[in-house]
Amino acid sequence: MIDRFAITAIAYLIAGMVPPLFACYILRSKFIGGVWAAIVVGLIASFVGGLIDTFFLTEISDLIPIGRVVDAGPPLILATAATILFALVSRSNGG
Repeated sequence: MIDRFAITAIAYLIAGMVPPLFACYILRSKFIGGVWAAIVVGLIASFVGGLIDTFFLTEISDLIPIGRVVDAGPPLILATAATILFALVSRSNGG
């Protein structure tokens, strides 16, 4: 039981942190609040994506299965979309 929870939590943490870090350090995007605010937005979006996957996408096959425990597709997609939106809002507000 604890192994399943740990794998899920680690997958959501990684899926939530990779898009903002990629945007900040590789694409050189500026965010309101800096990299930490972008990471918080990515993590929240990742966990919301996990909830959407758990409750609404049960009949769709896994996009990115990790050890037959968690599907990392929806959290990664939602974290990427939230990071892009946050970057666009930050750019328009002078961040």
